[in-house]
Amino acid sequence: AGGRFHRREAEELEQMVLEDDRRKHPLIPSSYIAPTLFRDDTPNGLIRCIVKFFKVTGYDAVQLSNSNRRVDTRKIFKNVTGGLRTIGNVYWKPKNKTEADISVEVSGKILLIKVNQDLNINSCDECKQNYPEAEEVVVSSFDQFYVWVRQTIQKYQQ
Repeated sequence: AGGRFHRREAEELEQMVLEDDRRKHPLIPSSYIAPTLFRDDTPNGLIRCIVKFFKVTGYDAVQLSNSNRRVDTRKIFKNVTGGLRTIGNVYWKPKNKTEADISVEVSGKILLIKVNQDLNINSCDECKQNYPEAEEVVVSSFDQFYVWVRQTIQKYQQ
């Protein structure tokens, strides 16, 4: 449904990935290597774009797991007749929306990236508590990320 979502920087990323695939597989004719398509209109698509960008440019990016977690409050005890009883329940605790989604190290400096399509959270509060020396950014599109990462990498490469 609908057309393919395209941005100039996403097209540049697709070209970088295609060239990297061709370099990794020199025995396969380049016309047989299918291009990888990227979308940045969803949070998962944007995270995929950012992680792939860092991997293609030679940095080790890690998608941090901040999914819901299972909390078990059940207790088992023996009742007066000798039978085992279970009280309590199991529930899912929602993820913390202020945690970073991606972590990458550039020239010894940790960069934390939070993907936020809503733009109502402007900083990673919990990120700063865990990594006070880390630089953080909240991005909502690959264009915005691309501008920021070029400036940041250039700053740390000097």
